[in-house]
Amino acid sequence: MPDITWSWLTPIIKKARKETLSVNDLKLTKIEIETKALATKFVKEYNANPKKSLMKHFLKVNKKNIAGMFLGIPLLVLAASLAPLCINTVVGPRNAFLNQEEE
Repeated sequence: MPDITWSWLTPIIKKARKETLSVNDLKLTKIEIETKALATKFVKEYNANPKKSLMKHFLKVNKKNIAGMFLGIPLLVLAASLAPLCINTVVGPRNAFLNQEEE
């Protein structure tokens, strides 16, 4: 991302060179770097053209939600249609066994 200034990254690099960081600290630093970079990019896009960048951001989010919905609904229907079959297979023989004992 060439349009983002990386001056805020220098103190993190200096800290990493001076100290021995644990694995969790390194993961956290990576997440902080990515979050800061994305936030900076979003703010720059928003300042350049507020309506267009916000719409682009929300369209990305909605595409993911719609894709999840199209995948989730058939799986839910499949699970609902298989549930009686599974219950019948598990509970059915047990009920038959209980009926035999009563006779």
